[in-house]
Amino acid sequence: MKHSTFFQRNREIVVGAIMLVIAGVYLYNIQFIRIRSQVRVSARLVPEILGALVAFLAVIQIARGVAALLKTRRGNAANHTPAVFVGREEMLGLWPVALTFVTIIAYAFAFNHLGFVIASAACMFLQMLVLTPKGRARPALFAIVSIVSALVIYLVFRRGLNLVLPQGILTGISFLN
Repeated sequence: MKHSTFFQRNREIVVGAIMLVIAGVYLYNIQFIRIRSQVRVSARLVPEILGALVAFLAVIQIARGVAALLKTRRGNAANHTPAVFVGREEMLGLWPVALTFVTIIAYAFAFNHLGFVIASAACMFLQMLVLTPKGRARPALFAIVSIVSALVIYLVFRRGLNLVLPQGILTGISFLN
């Protein structure tokens, strides 16, 4: 085994700080969303809720990271060990986090081109695959749940809240209008 790096020792804090910065940028950019006056619910409502939730979860992540770091340091001081050892299993635990970031970035780029329904269904499907333990993945079920969820969410926003979401390549399908 080798000694851990700074990132490995402070992973929770670093990831929480990155998410907090992302949430701050996201919340700042919400002010540039155009609002139509005849809409009952502002187009900023859901992004504001999501941004606040991400910021809240980032603060919790940072607090948990600080608590874990302090606990580890107390344990190291009591045992007179200079560093924390990181095993292969802990390193493999970072892959779902990395793949989640890649999925979210791909979703952001595909959102306008593919439309809400297709991009959201694909994002949900990929997230289910990434976050499901090995050997327990059920792709057919994940596909059905992703497609139905994306359609229901789209229809709630479009018909229930009268908010326009991008249709992308599905433009012109009367069911979605």
